[in-house]
Order: sequence, then C-alpha cells, then structure tokens
Amino acid sequence: MLKTALSDTKTQARPARLDAVSALGTLSDFASAQKLLRDAAKDPDRYLRLAAVAAMGASKAETFIPDLRTALEDSAPEVGFAAAVGLWKMHDHTGENVLYAVLAGDRKVKQGVVGSGLHDADQDLHSPSKLAEIGAEQGAYALLGPVGFGVDAFRWPGREATETPPGC
Repeated sequence: MLKTALSDTKTQARPARLDAVSALGTLSDFASAQKLLRDAAKDPDRYLRLAAVAAMGASKAETFIPDLRTALEDSAPEVGFAAAVGLWKMHDHTGENVLYAVLAGDRKVKQGVVGSGLHDADQDLHSPSKLAEIGAEQGAYALLGPVGFGVDAFRWPGREATETPPGC
C-alpha cells in the first residue's frame, strides 16, 4: 500500500505520498522501508524530499547518516536544514555549519518567493485540471474582452477555482 501511494506522482496525490513517507519513517528497521525512504529523498518533488529527510532524521537510525549527509547539499534549503537537524539528533555534527549559517542569517531555511513560485508554476503545468482552468480563464479573457474579467469576480479569497461557491 505504501509503495502504491509513493508511486502515484500526480499533483493531487501529494498528501498521500507525504503520509506514506511519514509512515515509512516509523518502519526504518526494515530494509524495504529504508530503500523507499532513500528513493523518496531523491524525488523531484521538494516536499517529498523534505518529508523523507525529516522521517530519516526522526527515526534516528544510523543507517541513514550517509543519506542525510548527502541531503545537506540539496537544492531546496529546507531539505538541507532538515538533514542537519536529523544529523544533530543522532550526535553527528556534520551539518553543524548549516545550522550555524541559519542562525547567523547567512542561509535561508525556506526557498525564496521566486524559487517557490517557480516550483508552484511547474506543479501547475503538470496538472491537467490546473491547465484546463488556466486555459478556460485565458479563453474567457480573449473571447469576452472586458466581460471576461468577471471570471475573477466569481472567485473569492482563499477559494480554489474548482470549488463550488456557497449557496450553489
């Protein structure tokens, strides 16, 4: 069941994948769980990598020390920070420089606005439902002119475009 959840790479399946990684962290004594966690730590989705690295660190299994050391250099700063914290909890001070850099303000713990915006845009471009929504909006603007801007008026803050408005 965990393998199935991890193999579903659709954007909508992200919560299930994150839950599967968290569950694998509790099973770190098993070789098959260790392999799945290691694979998740190399996934293109930074949120999944973060969950995998956090699960490795929380397990305190020394078998993950080399993986956590590798994760220190991850392109997503939050993944490197989670790896440093995990190593520290296992009394491995390899990531100490990452922790000091965060404390000194020389290193960020989260991606900046541009980096996270690019990641979100990339996720949107790989989601068929989001692409259809973007196409419908752009089509309304192009075909209906100023009336097409009413599409935005139909939305309210904090609501996804696919939700039904209250009272409908």
